[in-house]
Amino acid sequence: MANNNSKRAGFFGVLGSGCLIVLLLITGAVFAIFILIYFSPSFETIDYHYSINLADKPQQNIHSDFSWNYVDDNLNRYNASLSLTIPEQEVKSALDFIRVLINATDDELGLGSLSGSTDSLLIAREVWFVLYKRILAQGAVQLNGLNTKLDQIFTEAKMSQQQKFLFLTTFIQNINYAIPEDGMGVLPPIVTLAKSYGDCDTKALLLYILLRRQNIDCVFMWSGYYTHAMLGVNIPATGGYKWYEGVKYYFLEVTSPEWAPGQLPPDVSNPDYWYVFDLR
Repeated sequence: MANNNSKRAGFFGVLGSGCLIVLLLITGAVFAIFILIYFSPSFETIDYHYSINLADKPQQNIHSDFSWNYVDDNLNRYNASLSLTIPEQEVKSALDFIRVLINATDDELGLGSLSGSTDSLLIAREVWFVLYKRILAQGAVQLNGLNTKLDQIFTEAKMSQQQKFLFLTTFIQNINYAIPEDGMGVLPPIVTLAKSYGDCDTKALLLYILLRRQNIDCVFMWSGYYTHAMLGVNIPATGGYKWYEGVKYYFLEVTSPEWAPGQLPPDVSNPDYWYVFDLR
């Protein structure tokens, strides 16, 4: 009997020690979690909801609504929306301008020097450079009212340059990607906003206008080999880039929100096949 009692006492002693250890571990874990939560930076959810009216008259306008979400480097979450009222006449004027470009001769576009050239890539590069530059010039004028409103919004919201960049970039990346069925395969920037869709070069031109208005250095990237377009941005980043006039511009894919600066989709990933278009 004495031996059994001793064994029992020893067993319960070990059990008691084990429970104490477990209790101490649990207490320590709870304390560690408390410290982590208390001293770690708080992750915010920030709402940006804006409405911009670019029309002078209540009739014959187009209304477009955009909403999207994104996360910054500090893991703060943003819920954003932007409602636009765009004069129908501005959209019609932009489409008419595209039709004029389609029917323009090489001499009218300033491309007479290309006559007789057999280098198809050179011809395509020069033609698209001229077309993009003209579309951009008209688009910048048409978007001046939008940019003025965005200036006011960013000032009132006290957005940093990084916050402006994220807001504008994710906005354009989240616009539906689709290739225009008519014309030459590119929409004027204001038409993309009115129709809520655009392809690669259309969205890149639109974002180019918006970023440069905010003094965010960027260039237009074009590839005849890949038949694709995107932007290059002069911001701190890692990954793929092109040097231009002594500045490193990181690739920025605009067709989808899944791509961060410097990330190139695998099917268009060779920087040697990309050209910088200086559209300034």
